[in-house]
Amino acid sequence: METGVPVSSRSKFILFMVSAFALMVPAAASAAPQSLEPLEIARAAQISDVEPHVSPSGRQFATYTTVPPATPTLNLIDRIDGGPFTAPAVLTTTPNVEDPSVSFTPNDGVYVTWGHATSGNNAQQAFRPAGGEFAPTTALTGCGRFVDSAASPTGEIAVACSQTRVPTPPDTYGLGISP
Repeated sequence: METGVPVSSRSKFILFMVSAFALMVPAAASAAPQSLEPLEIARAAQISDVEPHVSPSGRQFATYTTVPPATPTLNLIDRIDGGPFTAPAVLTTTPNVEDPSVSFTPNDGVYVTWGHATSGNNAQQAFRPAGGEFAPTTALTGCGRFVDSAASPTGEIAVACSQTRVPTPPDTYGLGISP
């Protein structure tokens, strides 16, 4: 019978020492972030909820909400290979819009969905096929204030959303998949 440290503890000790040594080695200089020079992409009386996105092909997107003198708008702009940003695509002019969820299909299609902070309103969705224009915004029936989306490798879109919000739990959430 051995009275020393069990093998599993020795292995853990060796792993700990190797990990500790790795933390003491300085990271390569190329791993440091480079300086950033932000570009002005929009100007309005009030801009909020700015979100950056990058598609699998490297297109850069930004969604943002503006509040001009009259109606708030949810906008999306994009650019390819560091070129100029497109004119904003106005996704909705409905007030009380929540942060949108943006997903990209493998062929560079763009799916955007967003909910509303006002109870009783359906979430909304818009889709732009690769190389095309946004189809008209449609209601995402059965979805309310909070939405999230993800695209599969085959281009299907999965959407999770809040369905019912009641003063006391339980809240309900749903999941749907669309081609």
